[in-house]
Amino acid sequence: MKAKEVVLSVAIGLLFCFQIIFPVATAHTGGIFTIIVSENGVVPGNVQMLVNDTARWINVDDRENITHRILVDSDSDGIYDGENDWDSGNLTDSCEHVNGTKVDENCNAYFDVIFNETALNMSYYDIVGTYAFVDIVSPNSKTYYMFRTVDAHGLTSNPTPTYQVEIVDDDGAIYVLVDVVDYQKKKPKGSKSIPFKRYLQLDPAFLQNLINENQTDFGDNGTAVGTNPVIGVVADSIYDNKKFKVRVTSRSTGKKMDINLEFKKQMDEKGVLEQSGIY
Repeated sequence: MKAKEVVLSVAIGLLFCFQIIFPVATAHTGGIFTIIVSENGVVPGNVQMLVNDTARWINVDDRENITHRILVDSDSDGIYDGENDWDSGNLTDSCEHVNGTKVDENCNAYFDVIFNETALNMSYYDIVGTYAFVDIVSPNSKTYYMFRTVDAHGLTSNPTPTYQVEIVDDDGAIYVLVDVVDYQKKKPKGSKSIPFKRYLQLDPAFLQNLINENQTDFGDNGTAVGTNPVIGVVADSIYDNKKFKVRVTSRSTGKKMDINLEFKKQMDEKGVLEQSGIY
């Protein structure tokens, strides 16, 4: 796989740069500038260093089977895997050591580029410049990016949508999938609600709804108004302070839900309607 074939496709999401400038003092011994490579990208993305400084990329992405590869365009020709460019190889988040010695000599968790005349075999003045680099995540893994810009007045734009970028390696056929992340709020587990009224209806049986005229004392009235009617014409009434438990079992998950209920008689007191005359 040639890196430039992938880099050109995803440069908008993976391209960073750093600048090497002259030190203010004539003697700058140099230090190490750390660049963190993680699941969420590279921080910082744009770096300013001095001649004699060292750029150190450290991979802290501990996802399983995920590696990062840093390619630096040393000659600014727009190609990142050229003969003179700098390649970190695959960086893992850690390497196994035994007694202080790496078990696998090819395992690396960080990558250094030392910007001095000896290490680069370049003149002091040739080192000064801007260097672009790319972070290539191992194929078949998803990485997320969001972008903002700063205008000439130093004002920061609103963030772009979040992009999900995946480099897919399908038996040598390499292509890039870019999707916009949809941040629709998901309901927490267990909070899903479905109206149950259409699936379950609990009503007294027909005979339990009838007024038991034999056990009700109507007195001289021809109606139940002013009386305490007995409901139900069956021997075993459901209104005698009895409690019922209804168990509902899900056919898909097997989970059970119990419904405790009791039937209560509630009187609706209304006056006797006057009979209208017959004419």
